[in-house]
Parts: sequence; structure tokens; C-alpha cells
Amino acid sequence: MRISVLSTFKTVLSLSTYTINPKFMKLKSITIENFRAIEHIHLPLHQQLTVLVGENGTGKTSILDAISLVLGEIPHHFQVQKQRFFDDNDIRQYLKPNQSKNPLEYAPYVRVQLENRAGLTWHYESQTKQLKDWKSDLNLNGLNELHKHLDQMIFDLNDSKIVELPVLAYYGMNRDSLIIPKNEPLYREFDRFEALKNALNITPDFWTVFEWFFAQENLEHREKFERQDLDYQLTLLKAVRHAICRMIPGASHPRTQMQPLRFVVDLEIEGAKKDILSLEQLSGGYRVMLSLVMDLARRMALANDHHSEHAIESEAIVLIDEIDLHLHPKWQQRVLVDLMKTFPNTQFIVTTHSAPVLTTVKSENIVVLYYKSGKLIVSSPTSNTYGAQAGRVLNEIMGVEQRPPAEFNEFTHKLEQYRQFIQRDEGEGEEALKLRYQLNRLSASDPELLKADMEIRRRRVLRRKA
Repeated sequence: MRISVLSTFKTVLSLSTYTINPKFMKLKSITIENFRAIEHIHLPLHQQLTVLVGENGTGKTSILDAISLVLGEIPHHFQVQKQRFFDDNDIRQYLKPNQSKNPLEYAPYVRVQLENRAGLTWHYESQTKQLKDWKSDLNLNGLNELHKHLDQMIFDLNDSKIVELPVLAYYGMNRDSLIIPKNEPLYREFDRFEALKNALNITPDFWTVFEWFFAQENLEHREKFERQDLDYQLTLLKAVRHAICRMIPGASHPRTQMQPLRFVVDLEIEGAKKDILSLEQLSGGYRVMLSLVMDLARRMALANDHHSEHAIESEAIVLIDEIDLHLHPKWQQRVLVDLMKTFPNTQFIVTTHSAPVLTTVKSENIVVLYYKSGKLIVSSPTSNTYGAQAGRVLNEIMGVEQRPPAEFNEFTHKLEQYRQFIQRDEGEGEEALKLRYQLNRLSASDPELLKADMEIRRRRVLRRKA
């Protein structure tokens, strides 16, 4: 039987100046210590959008997981989610010097702290059993203050006061693995706190989204009959439909159908006629974005229905891993802009490997992660990204040449050799002409070949003048 390296779990909060406010505040920063491969980072978070950029293995997903873990204290206190703990794989391991047996050592503790924009900080922490002389000087009263804040919201709700319920959501890399409904959904009521149910689980639950949409349509149909008004729309359902149509290019009339049971939209793709397509028939990009938008809009409608048609303007914290997942570069150039317009009061914290995405984001919203001498570095972009050419962003921000490396690509390799002949003023020699013939066969329309021709002509003129 495996023995966990974790001892007792501690949830600790420290309080600075914080007044009870029923309106949930956005995050200001996260501090991570010994979580997975991250030894220590302090990461400021923009109040509307933070985009994490870095090579694979720099901890982008780990940062989202860490935020999700500590935010989980909120739905846990509302009793809609079990409390989640660190496990052994969450603790940083490192190599002990001069050790042939058991060379791996666990860090003495793991700690993740969040700070919101009202000054409240709280963190999850666990110590490992290797640390024998652990003495805590942390402020344990902070936990009571967070619960006091959340309890006040519950008391106000019970007193029928208008309360902003926090909206949280985490959409991981497996959000394209949707469970499509096959059985008739249940007719049931949905309370406000269901907006937080499974909100921070990265596994998508489209069945619940479908079930809610189906129930709202049935309510709407009854209202149409009673009002004798075929154009009537439930305000919350109208808000969700608006969010879908705004985020999904060419989409209209999202709805459920009974025979067979499915969710469909009318979709008009550029250059093609409008078709009725079910969720199963949509491409990966459309399916991923549709499920994300429906889920988030539904959570907002459930949490703060007192906003009526403005429910999707609720304050929220949304984590998205690989925002560009399955999206065409043309869609990547608008996805973040559309999300921020559709959900204007949401704080988005996302990761990406896409240069087209970064061209739509200001430098102040981008965090570049990289390792230097074994330490994870948090930095800002070295050049402006907003409105920049994707190729320049690819090179200057992501550290990737616009062409594939010469050792992996025949055209790049031969082009470099051809440039060297031209620089030696041998661009019209026999070897250079052979190379040019090979380059033309590989990619005759490449702009660099035109530039090469112009340089050869320039050098020819200079030789004649000389």
C-alpha cells in the first residue's frame, strides 16, 4: 500500500484590510511554491485578461490548476463541491546530490496563495513528512474571515436581498470530449448554487448544459401559450442565445430537438448555404467554442438571474487552457476579443501557443514564462504585440523562426546555402544555379527567391560600374 508523503492539509488565510462585500472581487495575483515543477513564482494577474505564453513544460497548465485548486474553497463552502487537496504529484521533487539510492527528494511543503483586488489573501498549504520540525506562524484567523464573507452572502440570500454570486469556470484541454445527450432530460428546477457545481472540474459536462437549456425552452413554450405571443422569449434564455450567436461565426437559432434528441444551430459558413447542424456534426472548433459559451452563459444566468437579460455581464473568473484549441487562425484572431465583448465583466486567465491570438492582445496582458539556469522566470514581452504581424510575434515573443529549422527542412537548408553564394558574389555561378533550380522545384513562388533575384541584379550592376 502506498503511503502518501503529505501530512495534514491546511487551508490558511491571512487578512489585511478587507470589508465584507457581497460582490465577488477579481484576482490580483497568485504566488506558487513547490507546486509540481514550479519552485517559486509570483504572478500578477490583469483584471480582465492574462495570457500565459511559454514553451511546453514551463508550467502554464500548472498555474491554471493551482488557481483552480484554491478557488475551489468557494464552491466547497457553499457545499456544492468536495474540498480538493494536494496529492503527491503536486509536490515538487528534485535530485539530491551524490545520491545513488532514492535520488529524488520532495520539497518540504507546497503552497499556493491567491490575492483578490479587495486585499483578501488565502492559500492552501501542505507540509511533507520529511519536514520534522515544522512550526507554523501563519494567521489561522483568515479562514474565518473568508467564511464570514461567504456566509454573509448566504445570510443576505436568505433575507431575500440582491446578492452577486461569484461565477467560476475552468475549461481544460479535454473540453472537446463532450458527452452528447442520448436520453430525454429530466424536468427539474435549478437553484442558484448549481452555477458553481463542477465549475472548476476540467472535464466538460455538456449533459447538464443541455438539460438546463431544454428546461428553459419548455418554460418558454408554456409562457408563449399563456401569453398568446409566439415571439416571446425568456430573458435568461435570450441572453444565452445572444452569447452563442455572438461567439459562433454564422450561428443562429440555437435550440434543442426531440426526434432525435439533440442540440442544433443554424450555421451559415462563409461561401456556403445555411445548414441545420447538430453538436455532433460540428467541427472541433465550433463544438469546443459552443460548449464553452453555453456553459459559461448558463452559469451566469443561474447565479445572477436578477440581472435578467444582462446576466452574462456578471463578474466571473474563467480559466481556459489552450484558448486556440481546434480554432482556425482566422478565428484565433478574434476569439479573445469576442469573449471579452460577450462577457465584459469576466476575468479571463488563458494559455496559448498561438501567435495569431497574441496579435490581438496588448503586451500588458501577456505573461511570458521561461526557464533560466533552472529557475522559472516570469516576464513581460520584449516588444509590442497588439496589431503586430503574426510572424514577428512568433519570432520575438515565442522565440520561433518563421521558417522551419534547416536541419529539418530541405528548402530552408538549400535557401541558406543559396544566400551564402549570393553574399560571396557567386549567385550566378554553376553551383548557385544548381541550387536555384532545386529551390524552384521545391517552392518557386517563395518571396525570398524574388529578393534573391533582386540582390543578384543589384550586384551585377555594381560590378559593371566598377
